[in-house]
Amino acid sequence: MRTRRILTLGLIAAVAALATACGKIQQAADRAKYVNDLKQFGMEMHNFHSTNMRMPKDANELMAQASPEFKNGPAAARVLSGEVEVVWGFRIKDQDGIGDKVMAWSSALAFGGNVGVLFADGTVATLSQAEFATAKKAMVKDGEEKEKAPAPTRATRPARTKK
Repeated sequence: MRTRRILTLGLIAAVAALATACGKIQQAADRAKYVNDLKQFGMEMHNFHSTNMRMPKDANELMAQASPEFKNGPAAARVLSGEVEVVWGFRIKDQDGIGDKVMAWSSALAFGGNVGVLFADGTVATLSQAEFATAKKAMVKDGEEKEKAPAPTRATRPARTKK
């Protein structure tokens, strides 16, 4: 009888651990899908730029020339719903004054309440809300400089994922 209880408790603990692991795996999969959607959006932005020699004024102009695969995919739905905020011509500067051009960002549940930032080179970084707020204050339009805004440091900016 005692062995049976120990076995039952062990089985319950194993099921609980498995359920937790499955939840974490699902979150990681959702995050990967979201990063992929941001990168697909970036590809469409670059395709638009290659064709028109300028960036689109807004998401509707981008969608007018987007490929059918993009128009019918989840990345386009995120853009049209306003889940992804499209920006262009801004840089997030680090402590050395080096700026990375930003294409879009999104605050989504897939990032666990964090902000996914798509850079022009196709990399995606995940910033905490506090890091993003600091970086957004330090954002500068190309050709302009902000003197008083604090810049995020390399220590607080996480490594970006490669293409």
